[in-house]
Amino acid sequence: MNRKNSVFVASAAFAATTGMAFAGSATFDIAGVMSYDSPGEALNHMINFDVGAGSEVTGVAWDNVVGDGLGGPSWGNEMTMGMQDEGTSYVSLSFFPAEGSATAGGIWGPAAGGSSTNLTDNGIAFTSVNGNASLEFYEAYDDATGVVDAQYVSGTITVYWTEVPAPGALALLGLAGLAGTRRRRA
Repeated sequence: MNRKNSVFVASAAFAATTGMAFAGSATFDIAGVMSYDSPGEALNHMINFDVGAGSEVTGVAWDNVVGDGLGGPSWGNEMTMGMQDEGTSYVSLSFFPAEGSATAGGIWGPAAGGSSTNLTDNGIAFTSVNGNASLEFYEAYDDATGVVDAQYVSGTITVYWTEVPAPGALALLGLAGLAGTRRRRA
């Protein structure tokens, strides 16, 4: 028996029985994203991505996020990003929470580079039922419905998740390893 194949099969079987999780992440450039209306409105900018069914969204990080109120009545603390799974779970994040009425229409940021929020530690991590997740950019207070209230000038958002593969899939992988080992010995 090939020793390398034996280790592979044992690892796959161990993963299948322990429910081992694999980490994933995705980074999005938000430069040019507009902030329009209240949550759930059709004009809001959405970024959809796949995290895998049954995965838990565990964190979000951001870097160099700058907002522009476009000279209007919008405040920086109104620019908000929500993360959701098919609309069943919703987590909101404001990059400029201290930017109130004194800065209406101004430039805000950059939000602290390399900042992050551990959703698990804060008790707000959520499991993606179908594997589809999204980011929604909206106004916490909509100054003018149907028009751009503010815009993101720069920045990146990174979303982190933990994916737990289906035990059946890993068991099949282990069986494939055994079949491959058996075929080589014949």
